Amino acid sequence: MTSPYPSDTTPYLMAVVCFGLLAGSLIQDVFFPGTPHESLFGLFIVKAIQFGLPLFLGVLLCTGKRWTMIIGVMYGTIGLALDIATFVQSVTGETDAVRYLLFIVLTGLMNFLLIILGGGGLFQTAEPTS
Repeated sequence: MTSPYPSDTTPYLMAVVCFGLLAGSLIQDVFFPGTPHESLFGLFIVKAIQFGLPLFLGVLLCTGKRWTMIIGVMYGTIGLALDIATFVQSVTGETDAVRYLLFIVLTGLMNFLLIILGGGGLFQTAEPTS
């Protein structure tokens, strides 16, 4: 059975990046704890988005389906926009530690890698059938 696109490892590489983002979220939660939430429901929503979304996307990408790559591109685009906004706010406010800024840059690069991998995988042409 032939693959519908030449590089059939692209979704799996994207899944590895998503699991890396999940690990980064776990590390961030340990070393840079956020402010306490007013409600338990608010805490649940924030943690579900922070941990559940990259986990769900990584598992979804492990299916190897071509359509999952566009979801990875969308997730990476939103994540990169948030990383850039956080970085600019941190630099102009000069309140955050350098290690936090480096962490933001690292997650921004991982989100950019999701965009590059997914975009490249989506724009590859299908193998000709004979």
